[in-house]
Amino acid sequence: KRGILIRVLHTMSNEGLVYNQQGPGWIFNTVLNSKNNHTQSYNFRKIIEPNGILEDTFKIDQKKIVSIRKQNINLMKEKKVSKADIFEVNSNFHTTLASFSGNSYIRDAVQQQNKLRRFVEYSYNWIDNPQAISEVCLEHLRILDALESGNRKLASSLLWQHLDSASNMQDIFVD
Repeated sequence: KRGILIRVLHTMSNEGLVYNQQGPGWIFNTVLNSKNNHTQSYNFRKIIEPNGILEDTFKIDQKKIVSIRKQNINLMKEKKVSKADIFEVNSNFHTTLASFSGNSYIRDAVQQQNKLRRFVEYSYNWIDNPQAISEVCLEHLRILDALESGNRKLASSLLWQHLDSASNMQDIFVD
């Protein structure tokens, strides 16, 4: 039983939910387990992610843009998609944009937020709102269009709106 527990704790550590403190014991990080934490997470993301696009070091990788564009288009076309597929496409979009910032702190912060929201995102019932998948993907595509046209201010604004809309869409907490 101890071996199973240690494996679970290491898996949780890889997801950024806990970390092994020096000496015996584990520390549990803040998780998105309440409306307040969820709101704070999205508010943080609205500060970080759109501003990453405005970094002087921001530079798009055209091959990655093509790849995430295809992922979003394919997700809209699929009749049956898993919650894992939806999360991966969404997560990859945000992580890729953060990596374009050229700022490792922004990239790392977005990766950490993705780890935290993985469990919450899996709780969202996409079946009750299938149009939401298309809406999210279309928002992603509009942001990519703005980036490809060189309009980073518009892309930043669209990303902020996208995050704001997503923060309201996922009202799954009962507080």
